[in-house]
Amino acid sequence: MFSVIINVASAAGTDVLHYVPMGQQAELKSVKLIPAVTSAADGTHYYTLNVYGNDGATAVASRATNATALTAGTLYELSLSNTDKCVFSGSQFVKVSTTKASSGKVKDFQLLLTFAPARTY
Repeated sequence: MFSVIINVASAAGTDVLHYVPMGQQAELKSVKLIPAVTSAADGTHYYTLNVYGNDGATAVASRATNATALTAGTLYELSLSNTDKCVFSGSQFVKVSTTKASSGKVKDFQLLLTFAPARTY
């Protein structure tokens, strides 16, 4: 197993996009989110975090602050979905985005992506 930490920080009105090159074949096993600031739930001004699968278009983990608050210093484990998209080749990348709704929210958190080596048969 190995892990990658991504720091995500931006002002309220800014969308963020990160790409993590794989370098080896691996399967995404978990996504954990650790906010540095508290984000209250807000149905108008919020952001959505998406971690995308190996096709770069299908979300495999997601979290939004429209209905659920995030508390600073609290570890959140995001559920994985579309797990058929969680195996990445060495030439692929993991795409992570945050998109705002209306004015959005300040984003300041770390993502911990954990992978297991995957075999080719």
